[in-house]
Amino acid sequence: MENTEGQHSSGLFRRARANRLTASNFGKIFKLDAATHPHNTVRRLRNPTDLSNNAAVKYGLHGEDLVKQKFKTQTGLAVRKIGLCVNKNWPYLGASPDGAVGANAIIEIKCLYSAKERKIFDFVAERQGVDERGEQIMENGKKKKKDKFSSVCLEIFEGKLRLKRKHDYFFQIQGQLAISEKEKCYFVASTDVDLFVEEILPDKELWANMERKLSEFYLDYLLPEIVDPRIIRGLTVRVPPQYAEAAAKREQQKTEKRKPRERE
Repeated sequence: MENTEGQHSSGLFRRARANRLTASNFGKIFKLDAATHPHNTVRRLRNPTDLSNNAAVKYGLHGEDLVKQKFKTQTGLAVRKIGLCVNKNWPYLGASPDGAVGANAIIEIKCLYSAKERKIFDFVAERQGVDERGEQIMENGKKKKKDKFSSVCLEIFEGKLRLKRKHDYFFQIQGQLAISEKEKCYFVASTDVDLFVEEILPDKELWANMERKLSEFYLDYLLPEIVDPRIIRGLTVRVPPQYAEAAAKREQQKTEKRKPRERE
């Protein structure tokens, strides 16, 4: 979208994305259980928490330009500014990659605040409980426990670093690729002393599943709240019949599990 290249420093950018479901939230929405009431999710989307003073967010914003320079030095590829991407097929969705690379690629940068003074492979291996070959470390005959591994966006898979395929960042990138109609995304993880680059390609089957659920969430839950807000009036967001059906089914399953097994 023109004139939104400044992203968060651009007033037009903020207005253009205000009533859209954007890629940074795609993972959370896609993984949302059909029987989970959407009120809290919609409330967070309509009234996002101000993270401008968060140390990790500051670290990422301040380091992004330097990471782009390091990326160019390592790959020979220059990064151009890019604004909010909108696709005519899903005008209610939006994506804002950290830049464009060449004619057919985008870049997404994540500065790893919790590992800012570490080599990335060593940091991930330590959290995952594996050695430098990616093999599980054994302690007293048992697998070494993972240390806060769930909070790490990377994993060592078959001996190599990669972005976790179930992490929100992966779903974010798949959304960016589909909406921008680009052929690949350079995922870049950075610390003060290291840089990791992975090329992520579009997963069309995954996106088809994502798009269906994202569209349903937007049209069934988010759009009604945009048109006729209830949260600011202290009311619960509207829910369609299929939510009630899913919730009732889950309660039935819970009841069945609580029933004592009949004696033979």
